[in-house]
Amino acid sequence: MASWKGLYSNVDMTDLGIKKPRAHEQRSQPAGTKGYPKEESVYEPFDPAVSLEKKQTVQMTATWCPAWKPSCTRRMVLVAGTALLAASMFLNVLLFALGIVHCKWSTGSLAADGILDSKIAATLEQVRAENRKLQETVPSSFLLYNEDRKVCVTRKQPNSLTESSCDPDVQVQHFQLLSRGLLHHVDSQRCVAATVALSTARLLLQPCNAQSPLQRWECRDNDLLALEGKDLYFNSGNNVKSLVMLYNRNGPWSRWLIHGTRKNICSTCPPFAMDWTFFQGSYYYFSRSLGTWDVANQTCAFMGSHLVMINSAEEKGHVTTIMKVSSCWIGLTDQEHDGAWKWVDGTHVGPGNSYWHQNEPNGGNAENCALMKSSQWYDYPCKESYHWICEREL
Repeated sequence: MASWKGLYSNVDMTDLGIKKPRAHEQRSQPAGTKGYPKEESVYEPFDPAVSLEKKQTVQMTATWCPAWKPSCTRRMVLVAGTALLAASMFLNVLLFALGIVHCKWSTGSLAADGILDSKIAATLEQVRAENRKLQETVPSSFLLYNEDRKVCVTRKQPNSLTESSCDPDVQVQHFQLLSRGLLHHVDSQRCVAATVALSTARLLLQPCNAQSPLQRWECRDNDLLALEGKDLYFNSGNNVKSLVMLYNRNGPWSRWLIHGTRKNICSTCPPFAMDWTFFQGSYYYFSRSLGTWDVANQTCAFMGSHLVMINSAEEKGHVTTIMKVSSCWIGLTDQEHDGAWKWVDGTHVGPGNSYWHQNEPNGGNAENCALMKSSQWYDYPCKESYHWICEREL
């Protein structure tokens, strides 16, 4: 606020009403003053600086007031002073009003921030809860241990299986029992398969395929591990190279435990089999809870998987069958560049595998995430909450 001291400094008080200025004398006014913010471990100044621009004090010349009427000068000063005082009061009122508005805005902003923080906290807790559930459904890895021979199964390059002394720190000895009885080798990301369904046939590591009867295993009494539906057993192999094979005898060399326990390997399987479905080389998980697209994406990542990417009509059909509600998030978004829809792995949607509903997408910047509804895609606001589907390729 500008100081008003000296506001009337352009008035020579000693001159007022005392002495008439002579016609040849030129009175001059002094200048005024200036005033100036291993696999999934399951699994965000309206200060118009009233720049009193060096208000060059108004020269009271004969043009404005006859020199023989000094009272006119006083009137001019008083009028100017009154106008400036009124302007000052107006500015104060205006600044006060702006302060109130700012205060209200700040309070509202803080309240909004509080709501936002609350939502973030709720989202994080939701992710934790989902992960706790998922930790119960993902099979842990184990070493296949033959108690009679005191050996574990290990990978022998390239894809053969042999026996070796047990070492939990060696990744090539770790297996998992997955849905449909697939015996998954963690390090190679392949599954144990028989070459043929005959005794003494070799067992190899091959790309996982739950449709193949030569890859599906089941537990039998006495810790036997058999090819599904057949009396052919996973066997240590009585041969020079100690290669693992199928065998039609159920002796001690065909009995397998989880290394370090007295449990057979099927004790690790059921939860995973119940919560994931297998289709064409991938496993799919339907979420129990609701979440934003970002929550869905992060949760899948914590599981070592990703939001589902639909690349064929057959896969779309499978995803539709496991949806327990009408709408689910999928791994498609254009948040990076509006209109450039990409899957979560960065690949673009191909013309041959796009399943947008007619006239979709149509939401522009307001709708940047894809929702699958009734087997077709719609763009929706990413902050909406829906179930989702995770996918994990073997």
